[in-house]
Amino acid sequence: IDTADAGSIEVDFISDTNIVMKDILQLSEQEMDIYHNIYLGFVFQNHYLIDNWNIKENIAITLQQQAEENPQYTIDEKIENVLKYIGLQNIELRKPNELSGGQSQRIAIARALAKKPKVILADEPTGNLDSKSSEKIFALLKDISKNCLVVVVTHDEQSALEYGDRIIKLKDGNIIDDINNQSEHFEYNMAIKDVQTNSEESIETKSLEKLKDFICTKIISDKNNKDFFVNVKFNKTTNNNISNSERKTNIKIKNISKKTIFMFAINNLKIRKVRLAITVLIFTLTLMFLQVIGELCISNSNKSVCEYLVNNNVNKIYLGTDISYRSDFYDEYIVNRADTKEIKNLINKYWEQKNCYSNISEAILSSTDYEIIALINANTDKIVLLSGNEPINANDICITDYCAKQLGFSNNCIGEKIYIYDVEFTVSGVIDTNYEEQGILMKRSTNRMTPYDDYLVKKRYSRCACSKDFAKYLYEKSEYISIKASNFFIESDENYINSSINYSGIKNIKDSALIKYGRIPQNKYEVLVSYDFAVNNYLIDNNEFIEKHFYYLDIYDTKYNGAYYGKINMYDILGEITIVGIVETNGISPVDVWVNDEV
Repeated sequence: IDTADAGSIEVDFISDTNIVMKDILQLSEQEMDIYHNIYLGFVFQNHYLIDNWNIKENIAITLQQQAEENPQYTIDEKIENVLKYIGLQNIELRKPNELSGGQSQRIAIARALAKKPKVILADEPTGNLDSKSSEKIFALLKDISKNCLVVVVTHDEQSALEYGDRIIKLKDGNIIDDINNQSEHFEYNMAIKDVQTNSEESIETKSLEKLKDFICTKIISDKNNKDFFVNVKFNKTTNNNISNSERKTNIKIKNISKKTIFMFAINNLKIRKVRLAITVLIFTLTLMFLQVIGELCISNSNKSVCEYLVNNNVNKIYLGTDISYRSDFYDEYIVNRADTKEIKNLINKYWEQKNCYSNISEAILSSTDYEIIALINANTDKIVLLSGNEPINANDICITDYCAKQLGFSNNCIGEKIYIYDVEFTVSGVIDTNYEEQGILMKRSTNRMTPYDDYLVKKRYSRCACSKDFAKYLYEKSEYISIKASNFFIESDENYINSSINYSGIKNIKDSALIKYGRIPQNKYEVLVSYDFAVNNYLIDNNEFIEKHFYYLDIYDTKYNGAYYGKINMYDILGEITIVGIVETNGISPVDVWVNDEV
């Protein structure tokens, strides 16, 4: 089974019906299969009988792998003969677990013997047996050796000396003795005569190793280099019971039948139940994993989301797309982008027209500006009020009980004033939420907020309800607006995108005397900045002001890979600007930059 590290092993081998000597280390894989199948029989320390098969099936498996021309006996007859030979006839239908250890080992020998091999290799065949059973096994192997070579590896030195014809002793991988044990006569008779002194020494031994030691001692290691006369007589007897007429030139190997292979498979499943369960589990998980991968490869997440919204009558959707780009400093950024245009395109692409609402409202930016809320049908988004009424007038507003708590109001704060971009609104009602049940206030005070709690605060608790004229009213009344990605003093992409400043129109400067430096802008590309804004950005040097030019970053540039589509791009509106004056606000106005009213 193993391959020798060195040397050669020459055997008689059939080649085209002729018998030739071949080194098995040089045989091909197919030739080794032939050699194992026809020439060799194996007997192991553990009998390795197949537990779920009966004795007949265990022996037949070796015979089924041979194809013999004009066989003298059938497989059943061969099994019957070999069982009779080992003294265990009429047990063909028993299972291995119904036999003793000695009987099982004899069946293993019968299995090896049934195909009439030329060599039987027995590896510790009595290692697991008691002394009486061991004696029977050795006697059986001794009888078998009359017709084929039997090689036994054993630690039972007494049995080896009693039954072995030749005994080779090994220790630590080295041969320490090689004894011919075939008869009572000495095998080797050697005499060494010193020609000069006419003295003679002789040895009679059965051990080849002792003979080698005698030669080395008397001749090879002699330091006087004397002339010797050596007379050796070999009384070696031979045991050549294998005649050429018995060579099996009419037998070939054949493949195991599919039926037998199937039986092997079923047997393995029966005796390895835990392994079977684990294999089935791994196989099932692998199929599930492959199915998931397949679904991910062919599925369209946007379509799935839209179909879900249609089938479940969802009135509000949250959509976003991860977009990556590399900055001028080779930093990788991943931006989650969502805008009204993108949402509408998805709806038009994946929804049938009959399922689309006729009026899809403009998207409303969340507090982080990374997420867009699209109200598919605002009229269906009903609110539950703790007090007051829904907004009717343009300046009416309903806030949640959570917002009322944060602002220091009670749940009955009808008529309180709230300012958005310095535009006054009146609280007309308080919306009911479950923020107290979630323990949000306690969690915030103890820094135990979970991601789900943050979601609730942003999406459910920190919101308000407005009238349909809210946007128009705010536009008409508000004197300024806060715009992100518009601070022209910042050159870093990341800081530019996340920063914001407040813009207003020149018409909102009520008193021209407030212009401390410079002049009134005369075209759309000229702007004014607040005194605090100018000081913070070092526009005033030694109490002097000089007009300066600045550029907005083009956040729609292709290098951003569309990451900021949907945001106001000041580059498209103004591109380059000139600061022509500074306004003194005395810390009252929140405005940073004033632009022409047409802008």
